[in-house]
Order: sequence, then structure tokens, then C-alpha cells
Amino acid sequence: MKFIALFSVCAEELEQFVETWKRRKPEPGVKIRYAPHTLAEPSNGTTGFVIFESDDLEATREYLTRFKVAGADVKLYPIWKDSKLAKEIASFRKAKQEAEMQW
Repeated sequence: MKFIALFSVCAEELEQFVETWKRRKPEPGVKIRYAPHTLAEPSNGTTGFVIFESDDLEATREYLTRFKVAGADVKLYPIWKDSKLAKEIASFRKAKQEAEMQW
């Protein structure tokens, strides 16, 4: 499964985060698809993201925990291809219509 992890680091935690960032090689079981990128916000710390693939949730947790421990606020979201999302939306719409007809 593909994921995007968004992270933000306040200015007070930035130095510790940068030290951890230097050792950002992923765990076995985590394959980076789009290398980590940051958006500089000098007065507010930094914000960034990484896109990766993993079927191992424990490896995913280990990979992201390092950044959390270093002071980053991390949010993780799964990524679906448009075709899969379209199927999910169609399935939801059909189920919703069936439920509404029963009311």
C-alpha cells in the first residue's frame, strides 16, 4: 500500500529533527517512492512530506516513530490510485442509494 506522511516541526524542535533527518534511511519493508521534501518556513520551523510504499505496518510505524520522537508532528494517509478510488466511490454511492430506498 502507498502512503503519504506529512510532518511539521516547530522551530524549537528543528535542531533535534535535523539530526534525526540525517539518518532517515527507511526500515526494511518500507520503500521510498518520492523522497522526503521540506517546505521552508523559517519563522515557524518546517513542514514536509514523504511518499512511500509498505505492506508491513510495523516497519511503517518504526520509520515514522523516529521523526515523531525527534519532535515532528506526523500525519499518515493511505494513497489510492484514481481507478481504485472511483470504484470505492461508486460502491459507496450504490450502497447509499439502496439504503435511502429502504427508508
